[in-house]
Amino acid sequence: MKALKYLILLIFFIVFVFFYCNKPKLSLPDLNSSLNNKLKDFNRTCITPVLNTKIIKGFNLIYCSTFQISWNKLCDEIVKNPIIIDADKDVLDSLNNYSTIDVQLENSSYVAKAGFVRDNIINKINDELNSKFSFIETFDNDLSPDDIISYSYLRKNLMFKYEFEKKDNFEFTSSNGAKSNIKAFGINDYDPIDSKFELLGSQLETLYFKDNSYIVKIFTQSEDDIIVVSTFPPKDTLIDSYNDVAVYIKNELYGIFKNDTLLIPKISLNISHNFNAIENKNIKNKQFEGYFVKKAIQKINFEISEKGAKIESQALLELPKSEDIPRKMLFNKPFLLFIKKIKAKLPYFMIYVDNDEVLKKN
Repeated sequence: MKALKYLILLIFFIVFVFFYCNKPKLSLPDLNSSLNNKLKDFNRTCITPVLNTKIIKGFNLIYCSTFQISWNKLCDEIVKNPIIIDADKDVLDSLNNYSTIDVQLENSSYVAKAGFVRDNIINKINDELNSKFSFIETFDNDLSPDDIISYSYLRKNLMFKYEFEKKDNFEFTSSNGAKSNIKAFGINDYDPIDSKFELLGSQLETLYFKDNSYIVKIFTQSEDDIIVVSTFPPKDTLIDSYNDVAVYIKNELYGIFKNDTLLIPKISLNISHNFNAIENKNIKNKQFEGYFVKKAIQKINFEISEKGAKIESQALLELPKSEDIPRKMLFNKPFLLFIKKIKAKLPYFMIYVDNDEVLKKN
């Protein structure tokens, strides 16, 4: 009887180990062959420089147009052609398809410039930043006159005319079914007779509501900007998902009705990312063969709450001459070493190191 008990426990343990080891795991594609770039301080959040990026279940995906704008400036005003580098084809083709970008930003909300250091590009960038946003950017102080800078900066403050209600304990369910309590904003139990609710309701329109899928358009104090929130299941890519929702923006519109509730999660993020798939890649365009991409950086600060939405983003592409390219030569694996007279045919000392037995240890 005792043996049977142990046998049952053993079988249970084996089954448990089998299912644990074979349970599905969230994983990212190889970053060198993907437009998704996992953020270093996040476990389940990616950033992408372009919109035609696959949405991976289990991962947030963030896009802002500033990196594409910087890339476009580099193509249009400096190289005068699509840029050719030894990067992943998907990344390069997507970035070079810049003719499709149409975000129509007003001139007062952004700065975008590209040029050579010798042509005073840093001062030109900072003059415009200071004029529009009252700050100046700090660039590397070891730049040479022939180095190229392409820079963009965006700032938008989209405040609601009337502050929405807050909700501190809102249950959010992730795609994997995990639940968490988060902060949200919106309208709780709408009452059109209450003047407060009437003002809040005037700031939004319902574009679609069916089968637990809905699209809501929110107006801000900017007459030219709208915020759209949708629970439509995602399509394959960001641009496909956008197109799936965008067709409803011009639909017959209706607002919010008595006893309706609208709650939207608050978002707060402040990120900085180096696009490794682009950095340290040599430029192959004619007349630019001596250049490489030293820096390809994007920073995004985004927040949305009951008060409105704020976005601040910048992107920098820095291209020095190739002689400055940083290289890492780490002899952290088996290696060969020999010593010889310059004119001698053979060495007088030689060693092949396979393991650490002859190496000096800490």
